[in-house]
Amino acid sequence: LSAGPLMPLILVVLLLPACSDAADETADTTPASTTTEAVAAATTAAANATATPPTMSSTTGAEAVVELPAPGEPWDVLYFGFDDLFTRLPAELYVERAVAALGVEVRMTHPSGFEHLYASSQLAQLRGERFPPLGEAARDAEIIVVLTRQDNIQEGPMGRINDDYLRCTWEISPGNPPADRPADYWDPYRQLMDDIYSEIWTLRQGLPTVLISIDFHMLDLAALREAGIAEACVEWWEEWSNQIAETASVHGSTMVSIFDLFNGQDHDIDPTDLGLIGPTDEDPSIPPYRVNPAGAILIADALAATGFEPASQP
Repeated sequence: LSAGPLMPLILVVLLLPACSDAADETADTTPASTTTEAVAAATTAAANATATPPTMSSTTGAEAVVELPAPGEPWDVLYFGFDDLFTRLPAELYVERAVAALGVEVRMTHPSGFEHLYASSQLAQLRGERFPPLGEAARDAEIIVVLTRQDNIQEGPMGRINDDYLRCTWEISPGNPPADRPADYWDPYRQLMDDIYSEIWTLRQGLPTVLISIDFHMLDLAALREAGIAEACVEWWEEWSNQIAETASVHGSTMVSIFDLFNGQDHDIDPTDLGLIGPTDEDPSIPPYRVNPAGAILIADALAATGFEPASQP
């Protein structure tokens, strides 16, 4: 990213409590070639993160220094977009890692409920047009972590995207794969993501920002294989993840792919088999689709491994 005349950005951060027992248990049941290596790599990268707040400068004819919080002052994190799948735990763990790396207090804003799960709602909240408003939290956040999902609607171009998402998640049935996708299939989703990132930059007003974007994992590959639509759904999910990654790159955001972490680089692994989602011996009440403590640790380490250097507004 260029630091040129454009101003630095925020990173959206996830925060969630750690559980070493769950991590140990997962290590016993997870294939060494997948999760164990991924956790080790992410943990090593996180441990090597900068221990002091970075500084940023930009040149606009004459050199101008854009300041982060003064040394010792707290940082703020805004984390939103994915409560129903991830809970607070990954975010809380991420905050712990940020505290260790930055050596200061890190405060998290984490809107609860389902109001901020979908793209149109997120944009309206950032603009102060829907409760709870998120504009002030974004304006104050040195770190922003966000997942921007398709709208949960049934009609129009976005409804077509949502329908295909449901075919690969909650409404799996034989002979019902995602539909053929025309060239403009993803356009309404991309436009909403563009608007959300632009609004974040506007709210930040050029202040240094760590901005992180994430996607999320496929939930039930076993059921998709049984229905004979796994290949089509993996292809659809890969396109979706690419839309997020491409848009994030355009807007100066760092991408962390939970899809790659939980389903493997070839996207052929069920995260349940890796012990990353669903119930554990310690907590059998965790829903089968929700990240558990072992998965939360993996997410937090991957987020922390990106570091805490502010990005530059493109």
